[in-house]
Order: sequence, then C-alpha cells, then structure tokens
Amino acid sequence: MDYEGKNRFPVLRGPANVPAPSRLAQFESKVYFTDGTKEGVLSVDKYKGSSTIQTLYRNRSIVREPRGIRVVHSLLQPTVESPCGGNNGGCEHLCVLTQESGLDVLGYSCACHIGWQLAEDRRQCNRAYEFLIFTQHKFVKGQVLDPVSDNFNDAILPVVSRSARFVGLDFDSYDEYIYYSDVLQDVIYRVRRNGTSPEIVLAAQNQGVEGLALDWASKLLYYIDSKSGELSVLSTRNVTYRKVLLKNLKRPRAIVVHPNKGYLFFSEWDRPANISRANSDGSNIIVFKNLLLGWPNGLSLDYDKDRLYWVI
Repeated sequence: MDYEGKNRFPVLRGPANVPAPSRLAQFESKVYFTDGTKEGVLSVDKYKGSSTIQTLYRNRSIVREPRGIRVVHSLLQPTVESPCGGNNGGCEHLCVLTQESGLDVLGYSCACHIGWQLAEDRRQCNRAYEFLIFTQHKFVKGQVLDPVSDNFNDAILPVVSRSARFVGLDFDSYDEYIYYSDVLQDVIYRVRRNGTSPEIVLAAQNQGVEGLALDWASKLLYYIDSKSGELSVLSTRNVTYRKVLLKNLKRPRAIVVHPNKGYLFFSEWDRPANISRANSDGSNIIVFKNLLLGWPNGLSLDYDKDRLYWVI
C-alpha cells in the first residue's frame, strides 16, 4: 500500500506459502522474509507471487525461529538534503526529521535528552526539575510537567522489569533518588533519576509494600506492608536501621508524611475503611471518623494549604 494506507495488494498469502512469517525486507523486485514454521530465510518476487518463492537459508540445527532481517545496500539509504544541516538545525540536543504539517516537504523539530525539556524557543534544552513519576506494573516512568511539545518528554530513564509489579513510589529531590516497591518480589528499590546506582533498599523483610513515603528532612523512608498489616520506617543513610512503628493495621494501603509538621497519614481498607493521622514516631494516632471515604487508595498532601487529598 502507499503512504496514505491506500492502494493495497497482496504479495503472498496462504498457510502453504507463508505459515508463520515474522519480519520482512524489500529490495528492488524482491521481498525477503523470515518464517518460523519453515525455519529459514526466503524471498519472493513482489510482482509474480508464490511461483517465485526461494529458500535462501535454512539450517535447523542452528536457526530454529529466525526473526529480524535487513538488506544492506547503499541504494536503500538515499542521500537527501537534510534541514538539520551542519549545525544540527540549531538544536542543542537532537534534530529529528519530520514532515512539515500540511506540506509535502521535509522539516524537523528539536528534542532533548532524557531528563531535559525543550525550552520555549524550541531549540535549547533545560534540565527537567518539575515532573511526574508513576508506576505502571512493569515500569517506573517520568513525564515532564507543562511540556512545550507532545513528544520526547521523558524526565527519567525508565525502570523496566519483565517480572515485577511496581506500586509504591516516592522521591528524594536533593539526592535525586527514586524509591519504588515491587509487590511480586517483595523488594524496595532505589535508583538515581539518570538510571545509575540501582540498589536494593529492603528485601525479604516485607510481604507486600504498596505505600512509600520519604521524610526528606530526616532521610527516613516510611512504608506500609499491606499483607502483614505493619507500618515501618528505615534510614535511607543506613538501610539496616529500621523499626516497626505500628502493627495489626487493617489492610493498610497508602501513606504520606509531613516532615515539617511531624505527621504521617495512612489509609486502611478494612471495613469500615478509614484514614488516620499519627505522629512521625507512630504515637498519638487519630482516626478520622464519620467520613464517606469509600476505598482510600491514594493519599497526597497540600503542604501550602495544609489539606489532605485522597482518591477512591
């Protein structure tokens, strides 16, 4: 088909010809492709169809399920005049070729390295200091706040794991650490926002940490273990120093801390669900009663207005 998604026609079809195609590459009059069932690299004339199928490579003792394929030839990378030019298009970091909106001509846009954001002039890059971080099961990601463009707005190097369920999350803006928990592996991690210095903060001492809250003033990390029903704290300067502050909580879920007030707030899901406030050492617990809380799944503090927000 063409670049508008129109004028389509089949080159090859049918389970006898292409039972399990994986990848393909086109050059001149031929299409080259890999096939998992035929366990080889094959080609076909793009105009003449199935009668021209050829097996170019097959060695089942070495290659079981071939995947990627590319044709290497200078004709496949024709030279055009780039608008990025010799000065990188005036872009500080990346000059990305693109199609000019509404015009059939080649244009470009500037983009910034991860952890940086595009300035108002859309050329220079500024360090990203204001951004969102969020967990998404197998990912921890960061997104620049108020970006000037819709693309290339990663504020941190993403954390990725195939066997994880990331839930708890907090950050240390001074030391530039991001703390996150994996409820499948029962581990609390930290990593710098540039992706360096990954560490295990706590392992095999918890059963399901779903809530994290950092006291940035004293460098203490509070965490909620929903399975054991405990609220604990550890020192981020020496992670071997830790203490259980509260026990026998009823399905605790979320936690936030207010170092400047000496408070911590946490939610419990057991009926009736509630939100409680305690001193940062776990003393003087006050349960907020007579509130229609629903299922308080997340907590956040407005430090300027002294207000507590929750989501259900």
